[in-house]
Amino acid sequence: MLVLKGHKAGHAVYAVAYSPDGASLVSCSRDRTVRLWDLRQGSNKIIENTDGDYISYSVAFSSDGRSVAWPGARGLCLYDITSNDSTMLPMEGNTWSQFSKVCFCPNGRTVVAIRRRIFVWECSSRKVLRVWDGGQSSRLAIAPNGQTLAVANLDRSSRDGLNSYEIILYALETGIEQAALDAEGFVSGLAFAPDNHRLASISGKHLIVWDIPTKQPTFAFKCAKRHFQDVAFSPDGSLLAAAHNDRSVRLWRTSNWTEQGTFDWGIGEVLCIAFSPDGMTAAAGGRSGRIVLWDIDL
Repeated sequence: MLVLKGHKAGHAVYAVAYSPDGASLVSCSRDRTVRLWDLRQGSNKIIENTDGDYISYSVAFSSDGRSVAWPGARGLCLYDITSNDSTMLPMEGNTWSQFSKVCFCPNGRTVVAIRRRIFVWECSSRKVLRVWDGGQSSRLAIAPNGQTLAVANLDRSSRDGLNSYEIILYALETGIEQAALDAEGFVSGLAFAPDNHRLASISGKHLIVWDIPTKQPTFAFKCAKRHFQDVAFSPDGSLLAAAHNDRSVRLWRTSNWTEQGTFDWGIGEVLCIAFSPDGMTAAAGGRSGRIVLWDIDL
């Protein structure tokens, strides 16, 4: 186990992402910085101090390892690893919701983010390719084959006047809605499995794994207390990890959905989790401002 210290103590780490070669990690924190970690050297550097009171809640690495993206106060920030230059991609509006999420498409040529509307940019030209209304969107995930975009949505137009939560599946190339899945509540995390056919979602105490072709749950788990915070599949799809705000991370074997273990490293409430590209290690960020790396040995 290795604990990374760089973000200010007591300032939560909201998101972590590995580079494609597993040698680097990027993270964003309540201390208003985005940090790039060299895991071989054990060093880190600040690649962004976000503006004013704005806090970034999401970071992503491109599939070629050349770029890092995060939502900024005035648009989407695209950082070039080689040149150390940052570019602000255009968007509509002046501010980003704190729940904005960013994902690179697997082909590395486009990047997607949400601020109620769903934006798709071309990385090379920095131009907006498509924009469509995403409703009260909060989270997104892109299938590994790059064909399907899953977006968590809050529908306030239900007949009984109560909030209705759902996950909308779009064709990424066109923005056309393909299906809707009913969620148990506000969706705080989404993750596609490598097979493109399963989608994990977390809503409060509920963890659900959906079978995309049938639009039905294949696995559901409800914790006794507290809430889930993040969810991720291992690169080979054999494991599902869920960060929980009881300070632990739970692991399930996806072949039979047996729980493989619960881990607590003393970094406080765990808010985010990511597997390394080779699946041998994982990283988790905590409310304490620390990041823990550990070996997957199951």
